[in-house]
Amino acid sequence: MSIPTYVNTLYAQYKTSTNETKKVAIPVNADRSFSLNIANDAKSKSNTTRSITRGHDIEDDIQLAKGVIFHPKDGWGTIMFEDQFPSLGDYDFNDFVVNYKVQFQGIRKVDKKYTAQYIQIGLRLKAIGGIFPYSPYLRLKEIDSDEVESIEVYETKNVIPAIDGVELVPNKHLIIDYSPLIKNLAKPAGSQYYNTEKNALVATSDLPEINILITLKKRKEVKEILEGDEFDLYLKRNDSGTEIHMNGIEPITYQYPFNDKNLLPIYTNGDEEDDNYYFSAGRLIWGLRVPGNAAHAIEKANFLEAYKGFAKWAQSSGKNEQNWYNQGNADKSLLIHN
Repeated sequence: MSIPTYVNTLYAQYKTSTNETKKVAIPVNADRSFSLNIANDAKSKSNTTRSITRGHDIEDDIQLAKGVIFHPKDGWGTIMFEDQFPSLGDYDFNDFVVNYKVQFQGIRKVDKKYTAQYIQIGLRLKAIGGIFPYSPYLRLKEIDSDEVESIEVYETKNVIPAIDGVELVPNKHLIIDYSPLIKNLAKPAGSQYYNTEKNALVATSDLPEINILITLKKRKEVKEILEGDEFDLYLKRNDSGTEIHMNGIEPITYQYPFNDKNLLPIYTNGDEEDDNYYFSAGRLIWGLRVPGNAAHAIEKANFLEAYKGFAKWAQSSGKNEQNWYNQGNADKSLLIHN
């Protein structure tokens, strides 16, 4: 949206959960950016608690072109982790940062739903600012291991040594071990971390990348595979077994610290609130996924200061500041773009 320089206020209206119409005035900032904060009683068709890790409804972020479905629509998406769970740590959110993109080939529409038998997944490492020994894994919860015909690595870039296959984790669901992505990293001279220090940056062309092709025995629905809970990129610590997932996703083998007072309770009066997994008591998170190539924070920068709208997005369960990573009010001095 282009806003003329003479406009200082925008106006919007929306329906509440009780079907009332509310009107709000939205001040326009000096840089012509603005923020629409929807009240908690706004009518919503989606489960807003789980939208926290995704930024957009998956329906809005797939594109069909020439028989191929792309996610995200244009280029790379971004996944970031803070690795000191259950502590928030320094909250620079650069302990593990990766780009991702997914393509579904051989699309066919069945009962008004898009299905595919071939799935291409690309992961590109952007940064590692953590010191703990974590490895990345991708679990596709909608795909059972016995539904897979084959998995092949069809392209790698800057992966040492080069690989011609991926390891799978024994599980009912398909879990792919992506640890080759972080091995033998060529760090710039004098750097302690990987691509989180402004005096030791890594060129985009030098970032490690792994692209795989999954062939299924039978077609699966595209949307179900991509939903935030089903597309589960997570970290697992090599020594303690600690797992870090997006919020609302239950760990696989890790014993979750249910009694930690710094976390939202999972069980209340005997009822399980599974949406509360990996939420701090202040409703902050340890993992996030956005459908764009978002810049990551420099080492020891406070992510909440780098991205002014992030806290409101997290604490409102994804209702407010949904474009927090692409607003004009981010502190560029605290960010690294690749």
